[in-house]
Amino acid sequence: MSRWNSGFVIIALAAWILIFLAGVNSYNGSKGMYCVFSLIFLMVISSAFLGVVSYSYIFTCCFLFVGLWFKMSLHAWEEQSYAEPVGYFDGSGHAWDTVLLVCSIGGVGVIGARILYQRFDFMLARRVRPEVSGMPNVPEGYRVWRLRFWMGLGGIVILSLAANEMFGLLKLGHTPQWYLPWPLHGIYGWLMSVGLSLVIGTLMWWDVCAGFGVQVGALCLFFESVLVSVSAFSRGLYFLQTLPFLVLVLANGPRLIGHGWKRLAGFAAVWLLGLLITIASANYFRHYTAESIQPHWLSQGKPLTTQGIESIAEAGEHLLTRWARHLAVDRWPGLEGVMAVSSYPEKGLRLLLQVATVRRHVNKADFYTAEVARSGLTDEDAKKFHYASVAGPIAFLFYSGSLWCVCIGMCILTFVVMACERGLAGLTGNSVMCAVFGAYAAFLLVQISGGLSQPAASLLFTIMVVLALHYWRVIAYARQCIAAWSNPSPRA
Repeated sequence: MSRWNSGFVIIALAAWILIFLAGVNSYNGSKGMYCVFSLIFLMVISSAFLGVVSYSYIFTCCFLFVGLWFKMSLHAWEEQSYAEPVGYFDGSGHAWDTVLLVCSIGGVGVIGARILYQRFDFMLARRVRPEVSGMPNVPEGYRVWRLRFWMGLGGIVILSLAANEMFGLLKLGHTPQWYLPWPLHGIYGWLMSVGLSLVIGTLMWWDVCAGFGVQVGALCLFFESVLVSVSAFSRGLYFLQTLPFLVLVLANGPRLIGHGWKRLAGFAAVWLLGLLITIASANYFRHYTAESIQPHWLSQGKPLTTQGIESIAEAGEHLLTRWARHLAVDRWPGLEGVMAVSSYPEKGLRLLLQVATVRRHVNKADFYTAEVARSGLTDEDAKKFHYASVAGPIAFLFYSGSLWCVCIGMCILTFVVMACERGLAGLTGNSVMCAVFGAYAAFLLVQISGGLSQPAASLLFTIMVVLALHYWRVIAYARQCIAAWSNPSPRA
């Protein structure tokens, strides 16, 4: 371990101990239960970086760690209310112990998925033929057509943004002003959320392999992420689309951006500037304009409002500082979902199957938001504002009322996204694409509230697009499989 890595580990562990001590001192349930909960999630976040397994596992562990342990400990320390509605949860010590027990069992399931994945990794690796692994990572003719590829992608970005401004197809917080025919609207939403960044990541990797460097791809990714986030009134899209590149830079900095701290500092400065622009613009358009969202169902009756703001300086401070805590901690899903579902009285396998098979609609409050979380959002509100409180996968699985279901379900879901990434990595050989896919798969996992068909369809469509972008390697692999099937090797 390098000196920099050792220093980072020491600082991170010291911060964890400080937050743990503050949290256990303020926790009003069983101190032993809080210690078990904390140790399990320390194992979860440690397993993400000790002997790295996959990008999807890293992002899943990080999202769950922030949305469960970090959020709970910070709120216990500061004794502040939660931003998302929590249904029938009464805040008693017994209720909190139940929440931490369910979260801990879910964390055990995640760790179990890593153990299971490593156990069977050799089986997945054997399915990738050496001939495919040794194929070029760049399609034939890319060096000649490279400029046209980038220009065509730029045209798609411009057309997507223009369509959003003209027809209001994706303005987060608001229902769409106009719907594209099925399934084009879903494809458009996928394109804006991950599709464009996935294609940019693929071209970026091809540039690196072809010797053109990463500068063009990185700048295109930053500009596209900023423009899409501003257009969609989103604060999370920028983070979701650029996070994979940041992880890649930290893991493979010299190969991607070259040596030298100045270049690394330059990329960091550009990223921070984009983050500030997206946060300020999204907050302004969503909460400070004539069409602003009035989230009266948030913060348990304590919404973040603009009262008391009299100057531009105060407005800027409100946008960039008061919202910082709200966006960095409170908007991560997970804990409030477990709080709401654990206190819901009618749990059982029948309820789990009902919620899993229902299809969520844009202009109708979903079951969790309306009934379990008791947000106060009505169907009339949903026709104007697009809002849905997110339960998270652990809360979703606890609809069954069974801790075994939570543990096994989290193990299966985490293993599935890891296996999908492993298969795509072997077929494509594209590290940047794997990072983008891993972040999106983890995002879909932690956003589960019900209606499993929709996230499953999105994941499947993403896999199909990745395979289409790497068609020449897929064809080579298919030929190898056909040849192996037609001419099986003789047994010893």
